Amino acid sequence: MLKASILLPAGNGKYPDPILVDDYEDIQREVGGTFTTVAFDGALKESRINLIGFALDFVPEPTEDDVNWYASALFGQQVCGPCVVAWGLSPNGNNDGDIYDMPDFVSEYIFGEFTQFVISAWGQAHAMSNMFREAVASGIITETELDKLMDYVEALTNNDTDHYSDAEKVHFMLLLNAVEGFVLRRAIEEGNK
Repeated sequence: MLKASILLPAGNGKYPDPILVDDYEDIQREVGGTFTTVAFDGALKESRINLIGFALDFVPEPTEDDVNWYASALFGQQVCGPCVVAWGLSPNGNNDGDIYDMPDFVSEYIFGEFTQFVISAWGQAHAMSNMFREAVASGIITETELDKLMDYVEALTNNDTDHYSDAEKVHFMLLLNAVEGFVLRRAIEEGNK
């Protein structure tokens, strides 16, 4: 019997789609091949992910069209390729390995608030990426400094900065301030035109 599920597509400018799946062959067709099942706590109890892009990380240098921005946000790590999100709880609350119709409250969240969050985060990430690209092109920061800064920002995000010295932390803050100052000056110049 067909079950209401959700396809999270990879690439830019795409949106989650409601789909119907019956068995693993339907999921294989949707994700484009072999997949793995990943269960996690939270409102969504089971999702089915394209194995090539997620578990085995076969995309060594993914392009923006390879990355699944929705699945990446859902799982908190980069996911490539399409993802089918399916409900894994039976009507009596058991996770028995089968899939069931996606509850309305989950669909409403994914198609509403969650999609808006991903679109906003994607826009902010691209604006930040452009800002750093311009700062490198203008000589405000070098590529090497930018790479180290991004490693630090990732460590900061994961609350894992203990291995950085105080001097390195200050240096990174000065680099961020220099880039911020550059961007503000650029914005003022653009506004005065």
